[in-house]
Amino acid sequence: MLYPLSRSRWFWLALVLLAASCVARAAHAIDLDTHESEHYLIHTNLPVEEIRPLAQHMDQMFEEYARRFRELLGGRTDQTKSNIYLLATQRDYQETLAQLGVNGNGSGGMFFVRNRQQGLATWVNDRPRRQVIQILQHEGFHQFAYQHIGTELPVWVNEGLAVYFEQALLVNGRFRTGLAEAHRIVVVKSALDDGYAFSLESLMNMNGVTWRANLTDSERAPLQYAQSWSICYFLIHGDNGRYQRAFNRYLELVASGRSNERAFETAFGTSDYDAMAERWRAFVEEDLEPDDYTTMVSRLEFLANGVVAATAAGEDAFPETFEDYQALLQQAGFAMHNSLTGERITAQDEGVFTYNDSRGRTHAFEYELDNETGRPMISANRCRPRARIEWKTDSERLSFRIVFD
Repeated sequence: MLYPLSRSRWFWLALVLLAASCVARAAHAIDLDTHESEHYLIHTNLPVEEIRPLAQHMDQMFEEYARRFRELLGGRTDQTKSNIYLLATQRDYQETLAQLGVNGNGSGGMFFVRNRQQGLATWVNDRPRRQVIQILQHEGFHQFAYQHIGTELPVWVNEGLAVYFEQALLVNGRFRTGLAEAHRIVVVKSALDDGYAFSLESLMNMNGVTWRANLTDSERAPLQYAQSWSICYFLIHGDNGRYQRAFNRYLELVASGRSNERAFETAFGTSDYDAMAERWRAFVEEDLEPDDYTTMVSRLEFLANGVVAATAAGEDAFPETFEDYQALLQQAGFAMHNSLTGERITAQDEGVFTYNDSRGRTHAFEYELDNETGRPMISANRCRPRARIEWKTDSERLSFRIVFD
């Protein structure tokens, strides 16, 4: 499966200032075309060839949602097609939402319900494509849950499952789910070690008002997402899947309107949150580890975005060796910030230039210059399936895709 990725937006300050100035301009009407996919209506001001891969990706993601919740849904889903707004720029995104009566300021993407109309919206240009895909997968779950599961899911499980699907990777036409991203694990383990993690009872019974209020807290905001994800992950994968059936029953009960407390007691056979919390904590501390493949993809993407950013900054000749390319990024102070996880990746961290194979052995990424373009060809050949970068140039920007083979 191919992943086209767009130009980085975080290398030179000038690019950031330019983006900010564009958003600040006066609002204007956005003219959108509508394209139909198997499960969605795509409203966009992008060329159809740019949105087609994203539409296909979301159709496959829809099938993954439906597969995961087949038992809960009885094998049936509403055939009404949902709206996705794929905008070119952040300015287009904010102004389109404003026209729909939704405030998109400060958001990178969202699922919204307004005046009986619902939709998923984000923008594509000037941001890493995997980030776009992660937003679509995260917000796409909220949209799927609203339309097919119900509107009564507690906020912790709605957000926790959204993060669970956000992290999925589409590899050779099939989704890899159950992946564990390193930074979120650090957030949860640090909270447990330092004693500021939410109690299981308080998190599971948290309402939307409290959740939104916590978003202004730089410590509690990322924790409530990460901890909710870790609990969902535990209930799906912990103790060799021991809790999956009970978790599915819990989802069925809360989706049908049963109170969270009654659903928990009925599904798990206890009202003792502390006992469940002890098992969850033991799982986090002893068994929850970063997924090597996810880490490899993230680092490969980082290295490729380094090429994109250096090219945008005027670099026209790249080093012949990987060691010299590493030095180039380090001298430039190259770094990426993932707005979804809060993780900051920097070239000063030697670990970003290596990856682990399926046996946990560490390797440097493979690197050579393309004979025709002079661009670095970077790959992780020791992984199965192998992951590599392919470059393409359109009329506006250099971009790349991650290919798995």
